[in-house]
Amino acid sequence: MSQSITSYGTAFRKLRQQRGYKLKEAAEGIVSPQFLSRFERDLAGISIDKFGRLLVRIGASWNDFLRCYKGDSITQLISTLEDFNELYDARDFYQLAQSARNAVNQSYTDHNLLQRLINDMIDAHLAILNQQTDQYQNKFSFLNNYLSSVDTWGDLEWFLYSFILDECPVSMVTFRTRQAITLLSACEPSCMTPKALMRVIFHGIRFLYQNSLLDEAEAIIKAFDKAIKCAKYTTYINEHLALKCYSAIIMVLRHQPEGLELAKSCMTLFELFETDLEISHLNLSKNRFFTFIEKHRDKSIPFEW
Repeated sequence: MSQSITSYGTAFRKLRQQRGYKLKEAAEGIVSPQFLSRFERDLAGISIDKFGRLLVRIGASWNDFLRCYKGDSITQLISTLEDFNELYDARDFYQLAQSARNAVNQSYTDHNLLQRLINDMIDAHLAILNQQTDQYQNKFSFLNNYLSSVDTWGDLEWFLYSFILDECPVSMVTFRTRQAITLLSACEPSCMTPKALMRVIFHGIRFLYQNSLLDEAEAIIKAFDKAIKCAKYTTYINEHLALKCYSAIIMVLRHQPEGLELAKSCMTLFELFETDLEISHLNLSKNRFFTFIEKHRDKSIPFEW
C-alpha cells in the first residue's frame, strides 16, 4: 500500500509522532495497538467515531490532521484555490487562476462534477473581472443551479458563492447575506474566517444597493451593525469603517443630509489612518468612496468636505 502523505493512516502516524505519542499510548482503550498499526500502514479502515477519539487522545483537532494530510479533500482544494482569492494582484491573477485550474484537473479526475464546478467558477470570476459576463451565462446558470440545489451549504458552496455573487439571483444574495450575519454572530465552524464572512456580507450589501434594493440593504446593514458590535470584533477597525461607509452610501442614495455628514466623518477617519497612523493600504477605498459620494450626492443640499 502507498506510504505517501496522501493516505489517512500515514498522515495520522505523522501527527501522532509529532505530538510525542507512542502507538500503544494512542490506541489504549480505543483500538488495539495491532489494529492502529495496520491502519497507519493502510491495511485497515477505521470508523469516524474511533478516528475522532484517536485525535482527542493525542490532543489534536481535525484541522491539525488536515495540515498533515495532503491528499484529495475539499479542504485541500479550497486551500489551493484561495491563492487567487486572497493573494493575487492585477498582474498575476491569471497565472494563479491557471495554476488552480491545473491543480483541480490533476487531483480530481474521478469527480467530474467538482472539476466542472471549479473550472466554471474560475471562468465566471474572470468574466466578472473583465466585464464579459454575457458570454458566460451558461456557466453562471450551471453554478447558480448547483448552489440552489443545496439547502445546507458547506465550505465548498460558500467558497463558490463568494466568487460569483455578482451574478447570483437577488433572492439568493439576500438570504445568504443574512445567513452570513447569523454565522458571524454564532461563530459556527466554517472554512470562512470572520473577515471572509464580512467580505461576503459587504459584497452582498453592495450588490443590493447597486440593484436599487435600498430597503433590503439598509436592513442588512442594521443587522450587521448589531453583530459586529460584539466584543470579539472590536479590533476589526477596517470593517467598522467599511460599515460606516456603506451606511453613508445608503443615506446619500436616499438623498438624506445625514448621509453627507457621515461620509465626511468617514473621510476624516481615512485621512487619520493615512496621516497619523501611516496606514496607506486604504487609499484606494478612500478614493473610491469619495468619488461615489460626489457622483451620487444631491447637489441641491449645501455641503463642504
